[in-house]
Amino acid sequence: MKKLIAAFVVLIIIGCVGLFAGYQYVKSTLPQLITIDDYKPLLVTKVYDRNGKQIGEFFRERRVLVPYKDIPKNVVNAFLAAEDDQFFQHGGINYISILRAAAANLRAGHTVQGGSTITQQLAKLCFSPANKL
Repeated sequence: MKKLIAAFVVLIIIGCVGLFAGYQYVKSTLPQLITIDDYKPLLVTKVYDRNGKQIGEFFRERRVLVPYKDIPKNVVNAFLAAEDDQFFQHGGINYISILRAAAANLRAGHTVQGGSTITQQLAKLCFSPANKL
């Protein structure tokens, strides 16, 4: 009986080591996790003369980062009204909107509504393979 218990313990240890090794292998093959802090949009490069006067700009997309606190409240409200009026009420996923959009799309037979939140849209933009940060 002691040999059977010892063999069982050895098998459990081997199994745990195998699971850990498998986990480490899979972990090493996964791509690096990208966070929102890694997002670096293409911004305007401004060129100044020796007196500090702006004389030109270079850009592919004319973007300027504006801190949230500097965005006028009416702009924020308009954006939320158009994209996600429940933004401050849900935790990132609005299940009711998803169900509503699914029902409307089923009735129409094709996509007529979306139910994604701003959070989901940002995640899709940042994490889909076609959109490299």
